[in-house]
This record gives sequence, structure tokens and C-alpha cells, in this order.
Amino acid sequence: MKRFAPVAAALLLSAAWCGAAGAAPLDRPIRVAVVNMPRIFNEVQEKKDIESRLRQDQQNLATQQKAKLEALQKLKAEGGNYRQGSEQYEDWRRRYRAAGIEQQAWAETAKQEMDWRLKRQTRDMFEKINAAVTDYATSNQIDLVVSDQQQTLTDDELEKVPPEQVGPIMDRRRVIYASKSADISDAIIAALDAKYKAGGGGQGPVGRGPVITNPGGATQAADTTPRRSGNNR
Repeated sequence: MKRFAPVAAALLLSAAWCGAAGAAPLDRPIRVAVVNMPRIFNEVQEKKDIESRLRQDQQNLATQQKAKLEALQKLKAEGGNYRQGSEQYEDWRRRYRAAGIEQQAWAETAKQEMDWRLKRQTRDMFEKINAAVTDYATSNQIDLVVSDQQQTLTDDELEKVPPEQVGPIMDRRRVIYASKSADISDAIIAALDAKYKAGGGGQGPVGRGPVITNPGGATQAADTTPRRSGNNR
């Protein structure tokens, strides 16, 4: 049984919709465009700045983690100064256990906060891309925009894929062919970057990182203000 390509199927659906009762047919041919969503996501300036902030925050948290582990090791070594069973030893044991639990809780909290930021910012970035595509399509009288994500397999990747999965993977292609003039990805990237810059994005210090609350302790903010270097953008 033959299968229609996604764009052809979409065109048939659009034509059927236009000819349905109560729907006025267009007085022009239906206009179709494609966008490469992964490319837009990876190339817009806001996403690059988000990645830069996340890397800085991860480095900052790693520095804090190292200091906490060193302090914990120092506290562990302190136990050798006391005789087991003595009052001083029992006091040290309680302090060491509490410090170990606090360090583990801090590390898990920091990880969850970083994971949440990454997931939320990824979702928000795709929503901004969708909004930009909608605005562009509306302004340019484009009736249908198809996400063009060409699925490919390198020889190295092909070596690891079971034979029965090669066909389904390659069949995930949503668009088989689209001319350069049909691809509006460059226009969407330019629109997103312009809006980001107009809103003050990419200017001034990157800012501060996630706030991590120590269990039973004070709240501390990870300082991620960028330091000057030859590679700063």
C-alpha cells in the first residue's frame, strides 16, 4: 500500500478543508514552507547564552562541591584524635554523620535544580520558536509549515543499530525534499535573535546562578558572574 509524503498529505488535508461546507476557498495557491527545528534551536543566540550560563553554574557548583568534600574529609580525619567510646568521640561521630547527610542533600538538591532549569529552558525555547514561526507564517501568508528534520545515520551509528530498526529510523523523515526557497529557518533565527537583542539579551553580565538552600542552613546563591577572558563573547 502506497503512503503519501507528509507534505502531500498535508496539502490534501488543506484542500479538503478549504472545500468543506462553510469554509471559504483561498483565492491563491496554498503556500507551504519548512523549518529545521533542531538547527534553529542550536543556532539562536539565546540558546547559546543559556548554555553558557549553565556551564558556568555547573563549574561553580563543582567548586562548591569540592570545598564541601574537602571539609568533610578534614572532619573525618579529626576522629583519629579521640578515643573510641569517649564523650569527645561520640560528639565527633554525630557531627561527622550530620555533615555527611547535609553534603549529600546539598548535592542532590543542586542536581535537581540544574536538571529543572535545563528542562524548563528547553521547553520555553521551543515555545518561542513555535511562536516565531507562527508570526512569520501569518505575516507572509504561509498556510502550512512543516518541521524538516532529516534523519541520518553515520556508518558508526549504523554499526550499532539492529538491522530491523534501520528502516523505521530512516522512515522518520518528515520531509524528503524541500527547495532552499521553501526553508524559512534563516528568517526564524534572524527574527528570534532580533527580538532577543531588543529585549536586552546578550548584553551585560550573565548574572547569578541557581539558589541552593542548605538543609538546616542558610540560603546561598551560586555566583556565576563571568570573569574576563580572551574568549568571552
